[in-house]
Amino acid sequence: MRNIVRLYEMCFPGKLLGKEVITKDSRRIGICTGVMLDLDNKEAFILVANKNCLIKIQLDKIEAIREDGIEIISDIPIESVSMDEINSEFAGLQEELKLLGKILYTVVDSYVVGRKRDSNKQFNIAKLFHLI
Repeated sequence: MRNIVRLYEMCFPGKLLGKEVITKDSRRIGICTGVMLDLDNKEAFILVANKNCLIKIQLDKIEAIREDGIEIISDIPIESVSMDEINSEFAGLQEELKLLGKILYTVVDSYVVGRKRDSNKQFNIAKLFHLI
């Protein structure tokens, strides 16, 4: 099993999360949905949602991070997406983050309530995501 970690930011939209990803020739290719760390290969990527696919782009391909988006050096042969598709991906990411927040709140809340009853109780969050 590969050791891969997906990271989110605490704010939405953040420095990377939720920003448009554009190429140097001003093509919109999607929005950043997170950062992925490959611990085995010691590599880091941004994850870009584009229509029905998720693209991973190495961090060294990032040219600039601006208020209006993330500019990348792209050799990816992918067509640009419309503003409607960007808005749709943005709404999907927002919904995903809401659901993750609810899951984490429920887990932490049940742990805190259970801990008050039994001070030795521990919860392994990996069980929630079927990792172990």
